[in-house]
Amino acid sequence: MTCVNCNRRGVTIKTTIGFQLPANQAELEAVFGKFAFHHLTEPLGSIEIDAPWPAKNIVAIHHPILPRQVEIHRFIAGPFRDAISRIAYACPDYKIVTCTGFVPRHKMHDPAKGLSLHSWGAAFDLNPSTNKYGQRDHDLPETLIKIFEERGFEWGGRWSTPDPMHFQAAKGGA
Repeated sequence: MTCVNCNRRGVTIKTTIGFQLPANQAELEAVFGKFAFHHLTEPLGSIEIDAPWPAKNIVAIHHPILPRQVEIHRFIAGPFRDAISRIAYACPDYKIVTCTGFVPRHKMHDPAKGLSLHSWGAAFDLNPSTNKYGQRDHDLPETLIKIFEERGFEWGGRWSTPDPMHFQAAKGGA
């Protein structure tokens, strides 16, 4: 069963991820779409996705607790927006300083690795300066983590090599 909310205009909005989380490249492309891209020279590991894929699939989310708009895939916009709204009330003292979603690039900015989930806007990072890759220590409130997980996002802080800044709409290293 999918949770739904209605916005002020009476439009039904999905508040949980309504698909099975992709676990590999083929499933990722089947869910979020396939795109053509070319490599950029700077910064290392960056790519540029060819039109019209970004215009059709990436949306900007605005919310008062976010320091700036966050660009993510349209399929996860409802659950993301709902989570952020609930976090604003459940974790009023936690400050989101940085939140990035759609960043077309290779994993770990390494051109020898596959594309990052950020390339599809299917992942986002919260406060990377205090939630560092490879470290178990983080400043994310457990309530915040629970809110995102209840909406179907996987948290990187539970991985064998932790990535506590990272949330995604996919399984493991998809």
